[in-house]
Amino acid sequence: MRFINLGQPILDGAALRQLMTASVSKFLFMEGISFENILYPRFYAIEPAWYYMVEMPVYNTLMALLCKVYGSHEEWIGRSISILFSGLAGIYFYLFLINHTSDRIAKIALILYCISPLSIIYTKAIQPNPSMLFFLMATIYYFDKYLTEPRAKNYCMTILLGAILFVLNISVLTIGLLLSCLAIRKYGPRFFLDIKNYFMAIGMLVPCLLWIKHANSFVSANLNNAEVMTGPIVDQGKYTFLSFPGLSDYSFYKAQFQLLSGEILTPIGFGLFVLGLGLLRKKDSVLIFWLISFGIYFIIINQMFHPYYYLPWLFPMSWAIANSISFIYDNFPPESFFKKKIGLSFLTLLTVGIIAGYSNSGFIIPAAVKMVPDAIKTLNKFFPENVYGVISHANAGALEFYVYRNAGVLEGNSSQEKLDAFKKILKNNDPKYYLSIYPHEDYAGKNEFSSFLRENYPVAKYKKNEFVLYKIE
Repeated sequence: MRFINLGQPILDGAALRQLMTASVSKFLFMEGISFENILYPRFYAIEPAWYYMVEMPVYNTLMALLCKVYGSHEEWIGRSISILFSGLAGIYFYLFLINHTSDRIAKIALILYCISPLSIIYTKAIQPNPSMLFFLMATIYYFDKYLTEPRAKNYCMTILLGAILFVLNISVLTIGLLLSCLAIRKYGPRFFLDIKNYFMAIGMLVPCLLWIKHANSFVSANLNNAEVMTGPIVDQGKYTFLSFPGLSDYSFYKAQFQLLSGEILTPIGFGLFVLGLGLLRKKDSVLIFWLISFGIYFIIINQMFHPYYYLPWLFPMSWAIANSISFIYDNFPPESFFKKKIGLSFLTLLTVGIIAGYSNSGFIIPAAVKMVPDAIKTLNKFFPENVYGVISHANAGALEFYVYRNAGVLEGNSSQEKLDAFKKILKNNDPKYYLSIYPHEDYAGKNEFSSFLRENYPVAKYKKNEFVLYKIE
């Protein structure tokens, strides 16, 4: 399913995050995969490129390397990496579960992880989170295996995988609670008396801490002469890291409910998850502590910026829902309709329909940017790449990313602001075209800017409600 529309433009779910990730990968592909470029990654953009220090570019470098092998920078390669790693995460999830629950529940949980709308939409996206799922589950699996088989291989694999995990996403550090639970269940408090275990923790955390130190040092040294991105993009004033009073805000819980009962679990899945919480018993300590670490994550970062932030928590939620499904099936009367083949077929079709309805955003380009690919084809048809021009601003920077040429982005909200900005560009440069994906404003609209364009420049191509391309002559 995830390979459907594999080559579609990265303008679907979490478009901004995808475009930023792909832009860094393109920078490494075009400028070279050198030690310096990895330490100081940048956006490959038409504007003065920002430095991107949000996370170490592990995923971006792998994508750029495979593109180098292939011979061109292709988005389907990035999507394939995400699909591969998220699939391997499912395998490790299953291997971990069969050591802590029944084989039936493990299989149900694996299926739920695979068919969750959240998983379908975002595990094919060009961003580090899908690959992070692999390193998360592989770290948990090898740590659990080390507890039962304390060999050097399992010890080293845990350190290596954990180090990459936290470099990709430090926020999943709360998973340490689950690892502590596994250790205490096996060895009790004496696990914390073994110095090797502290070296393991240090080994997993040092690379991430070094990257944070490196990023902070770079920002401090370049406050006035470089644009640097070091954290998530959120609305001004809404980033509430460690803002505990935010937990008393009704709108916060409303938003979580809407997400959980929507594309994350669907309404049916959310109901089964709540039932699964009610079925928890003392013997389910591993799942309980996994869910508690989920709760701590909410407390530390009580503002979920995007649904893909929930990806790591599909694992414990799938396990809890699997418990509910197994419980319901065992308690159906033998003559029940839903225990017959026709009843199971009905439930399967209903589930498929619901999942398809919530997953369609992963296969459809939003209306606000769906015209971008066609606009770029038209631009390339009329003007060679070495010609300078001007383009309109677009949601998530979509147009800027796909214009593989030297161009300026027209700033301004009102028609007068755009007109002033355009005249400034004409004064300082010699653009040959203006491409806008807002033809209702910049061509059909009756305003100062559209009037100026129509009166002075011919139209090379116009598509109603899609784009307009002016020749600046």
